[in-house]
Amino acid sequence: MPIHEYQNTLRSIEMNFKSLYINIKSLYILILILMIVLVTTVACSVAEGFLPEMEPSYEVWAVDQSPTVSDGTGGLLYIWDGKDIFLKDAKNAPPEIIDLAKAAKDANCDAPGKPHMILSNFTTPKASHVL
Repeated sequence: MPIHEYQNTLRSIEMNFKSLYINIKSLYILILILMIVLVTTVACSVAEGFLPEMEPSYEVWAVDQSPTVSDGTGGLLYIWDGKDIFLKDAKNAPPEIIDLAKAAKDANCDAPGKPHMILSNFTTPKASHVL
């Protein structure tokens, strides 16, 4: 075999090895990326199980100024739980209804006439009742 054919054969073998090396390197990178995606997916799925259940922690309040007692006092306080509004259809969420005249009289206070505003106690970090 003449030397130039031998050199051409060596170059061809070298090119094949380089091509094979590039293909193996590309395959290695692809496998590495797929493994990273798989590990990330599994880690996120497992971590999701450790998170606390996320539920809305708010309420929606509305005051009806119509009198509820014959002397013209009262009004109704409607309170909707945020979970009911968020997880159910909002228009079908059941409100808690408080008759302000009855609540005031039960607490030995004067019943309101057409209540215009309601203030929560702001002296504690988490409001616990309404004035």
